[in-house]
Amino acid sequence: MPLPVIAGIPFLAGLIGGSLTSLATFIATFIGKRFAMAVAMVSLIVAATIAFIALLSGLMTAIEYAAPSQIGIAMGLFLPSNFKLCLSTAITAKIAAWAYVWNVKIIQYKFDF
Repeated sequence: MPLPVIAGIPFLAGLIGGSLTSLATFIATFIGKRFAMAVAMVSLIVAATIAFIALLSGLMTAIEYAAPSQIGIAMGLFLPSNFKLCLSTAITAKIAAWAYVWNVKIIQYKFDF
C-alpha cells in the first residue's frame, strides 16, 4: 500500500509550492505598493517644504533689498518708505504658509497613512 502515498507526494509538493509562491508574490506586491506610496508622500512633503523655504528666502531678500540704509533712523519712523513692501511681504508669507499647510494635509489625506 505505500505506492499510492508515494504517488501523491509530487502532487502535494506542487500544490504547496504553488500556493507559497502565490502568497509570496502577493505579499511582495502589497509591501512594494505601500513602500512606494510612503516614498512618494515623503518626497512630496520634502518638495513642498523646499518650495516654502525658497519662497520665504526670496521674500526676506526683497525686504533686505528694500530696507533703508540707515536702519537706526528707520526704526524711529512711524511708517517707513517701504511699509507697503513689508506689509505685502507679511501677507504673502501668511498666504504661503497657509498654502503649504494645506498641501501637506492634502498629501497626507491622499495617501491616508
